[in-house]
Parts: sequence; C-alpha cells; structure tokens
Amino acid sequence: MSFTRIGAPAEPVKSDDVAIAGIQVADLVVEFPGRNGALGARAVDGVTFDVRPGELLVLVGRSGCGKTTVLNVLAGLQLPTSGTALVAGDRPRLARRRVGYMFARDGLLPWRSARRNVEFALEIRRPQLSRSERRDRALAALERVGVVHAAGRYPWQLSQGMRQRVALARTWVMDPEVLLMDEPFAALDAQTRASVQEEFLGVWGRNRRTAVFVTHELKEAVLLADRILVLHTGRVIDEIAVGIERPRNEATLEEHPRYGEIHRRLIAGLNEMPR
Repeated sequence: MSFTRIGAPAEPVKSDDVAIAGIQVADLVVEFPGRNGALGARAVDGVTFDVRPGELLVLVGRSGCGKTTVLNVLAGLQLPTSGTALVAGDRPRLARRRVGYMFARDGLLPWRSARRNVEFALEIRRPQLSRSERRDRALAALERVGVVHAAGRYPWQLSQGMRQRVALARTWVMDPEVLLMDEPFAALDAQTRASVQEEFLGVWGRNRRTAVFVTHELKEAVLLADRILVLHTGRVIDEIAVGIERPRNEATLEEHPRYGEIHRRLIAGLNEMPR
C-alpha cells in the first residue's frame, strides 16, 4: 500500500555540546535461518527511512512486525541480509561507541549499587576516566533522572520505576550521539510509566540526541515522537509527522486537536495488511 504523511516533518536540531548524528536505512532486509539451514521468514522486508539529527523517531506495530530487529541492526547486534544501515555515517558495528541502547529489561547488575551500575557503562565506554570522574558523572546522571538519593542502594532495594530510572541514567551517562530504546517502560504500571516518560522527555529535551524508540503503546508514541513509523510484517506501511508542540504532557495530550487524528491513523495502520 502507499502512504502519505500528515503534519509537517520535524526540522533538524542543532546542539552546541555534541556533534549530533543521524541515521540512514535503505532497503533493509533481515531473514532468520529456518530448518536445515534454509532461510526462514523475513523479519524485516525492505525497510527504508532516515532519522534526522536530533529527531525522536518512534516505531510502532504489532508483536513480530520487525521493530526490535530494526533496532538491533542499528545497534550492530544483528547483521542485515541485504540493504544498508548507517549510524553517524558508519556501519552500525563501527558506530557502537556513539550509541546508547536501553532494553525493555533494566539489566542492572544485582551486586552493584545504583551508582556503581551507572559507573559500569563508563568503565566499558570511557576507561580513560579516573575513579573519581566516573563517580561524579554517575551521580550527576542519577540526579538528572531523579534518583540520586538512591545511589547507594542495590537493585533489589529499588522499585521497578526506580530501576528503570537507573537504567536510563546508565544509558545517558555515556553521552551518546544516538539513543536506541526498545520498549523501556513497558513493564511499568501506568502511574510510574507516566512519571518515567516525563523524566525521559525532560532529559532528552535538554540534549536532543537522535533517538529511535520502539513501543506498542500508541499514546506513548504520540507523546514522545517527532515522527512515527508504523510497521506491519516487516514493512513500513505508514509515516506520520506528529506536529504537536513541545513540551507535551500525558494528562493534556488527548485534548490537542491533532491527537485524535493521529491515534485513528495509527489504529488503522495496525489493523491493515500491506499490499
């Protein structure tokens, strides 16, 4: 099927404190092996899109539509069968140090405190930093997401919402040029999710890193995105420029005249098979 945009495309964002990078994906195909070495079904089937520097792109779609596979290609964790993907002008595996990836599960190390979990990212990505520099940066990152008071606590002493904030701090402390997020708030209850979304938008809004965010929650997609791609059976079947001014708030989002139009468009896309 063909699709058209609604709303104006987001403009590129400039930042004085970082050389913000973009993403280019062209004719991306990912096939997973079937039985006896034969190729199985295509998880991603000819996907093409760009992410402008400083833009927050959201991918939505039903389970199995290829959202996470696209993200894994951009992170350098999955090689494409064909097509190209460039992150900050490089192949994803060469751009890994410029990318922060936040998974659906927080993945905190249970034997490390919240601060030491955040420091772990710096130990891997910034080994040249001194111990005191890592400590200071970790505390600053925890403060940005509102959990510096829990710096000395261990994961088992934290609520799920606090754990997700620590995971967010661990991602941000690396100061990535590109941010990849795979349903990071899916396991949270509604109230905690809204709070963590607000924290994320506050941190992202101050830095405007290029971001690709995967979600199956349509309201979350509209709340966060500059632009939304709808995926179905491995293909992009719709693209929507959100065009709602920032800052946005979940409590008032539905009152915006464009929200209903976008939400209906997303529902239609999720229920329609591409031709």
